Amino acid sequence: MAPTTTRRDFGRLLAAGGLAATAPALLTGRARASAAAIAPDGPIAPGMDAFEYAVRTFMTERGITCGALAVVRHGRLLMARGYSNGESGVTVRPTSLFRIASLSKPVTAVATMSLVQDGRLSILDTLPQRVTLTPPPGRQVAAGLDQVNVARLLRHQGGWSPNNLTGADLQIADELSAALPISRDLNISWGITRPLAYTPGTSSSYNNFGYMLLGKIIENVTGLGYETYVRQRVLAPMGIPATRMRLGSTLTRASGEVVYRDPETRTSVIDRSTLQPPFGAPRGA
Repeated sequence: MAPTTTRRDFGRLLAAGGLAATAPALLTGRARASAAAIAPDGPIAPGMDAFEYAVRTFMTERGITCGALAVVRHGRLLMARGYSNGESGVTVRPTSLFRIASLSKPVTAVATMSLVQDGRLSILDTLPQRVTLTPPPGRQVAAGLDQVNVARLLRHQGGWSPNNLTGADLQIADELSAALPISRDLNISWGITRPLAYTPGTSSSYNNFGYMLLGKIIENVTGLGYETYVRQRVLAPMGIPATRMRLGSTLTRASGEVVYRDPETRTSVIDRSTLQPPFGAPRGA
């Protein structure tokens, strides 16, 4: 059986700071031969073989078609590589676009804290202070939402169970006789009627809904769309072009975007068609 490269292996590499001496301890000759089928593209500094072999093996063992890795140490870019196998049909470059899903949460958090830093928002502001809570006709707002504040949304302490309020687009459409795709505002309107699983602030439970609400708060405070504000306040100061950001709930690949592979088929939350994710995948903030 081929060895499995784990996340802990990557942690060991990071702790080693990119020293090539760690490579033999992680990968056998068979693993290296298998990983050789993954084609890299992009610059790499001497002494980074451990990272190179590890990412190739990680992709090979899991059937991942496209990947990317960048390593920075002491402010110096040591490698920026795209990786693809023969099944992808594309060349993955260091600048290729990936749908980052929940990795966008730190972006949302930075955008939120920029408003706090600028004095336009407080982490103690409650949800009802910043978002008009309007339930669908015939439904009531759940008890306890007045105890949800910005800090608790950031920390996944809003009171909701893990991810039971996003990705429910088909359920929302059926319950409310609404047309697909479900808008964010309708998702919020439906979500605020669902009973809380615990008193806000007393526990922590990872969920997307809180970050969806933070996106709404950002828009309400700034008067700008989420994308516009993030581009202007978060990305532009870092020299990241506006073209590097695009909301991912679409069936259409962006120019320069990689392809994705999944053995399971899904029902699209955009039009109920059958497809492979992440195209048409549920929204996340």
